[in-house]
Amino acid sequence: MGENTGLKFISRCMAIAVCTRNRNWDEEEYRNGVSEPYKKVQKMQQELEAASAEPTVSQIKDAFYMLKSVFATKGTPIEEQTERVQQLLDETGLHSLFSGMEPISEKTDLQ
Repeated sequence: MGENTGLKFISRCMAIAVCTRNRNWDEEEYRNGVSEPYKKVQKMQQELEAASAEPTVSQIKDAFYMLKSVFATKGTPIEEQTERVQQLLDETGLHSLFSGMEPISEKTDLQ
């Protein structure tokens, strides 16, 4: 992994999460599936930056799972999810970290 590639990946996951349209107005679902996971990743990113540390593979995957949770909770269409994830992987070059993972699906249990 190149220098700052992991931090870039986490930052892009957070940016995509914020920019994704919300189609779910249930406040509790939104809190559990969007707000809380996002805040955890945001805190992790701040701690990594403060320590000038590169994230572990586990931390990178946590950011990805947060993004999947946001997609599922916000009701993001599968086509949009696939496009955004492909763009994320293309921008960061981290395809190999996610090869063999389950594809994006309508239902997730990431909360």
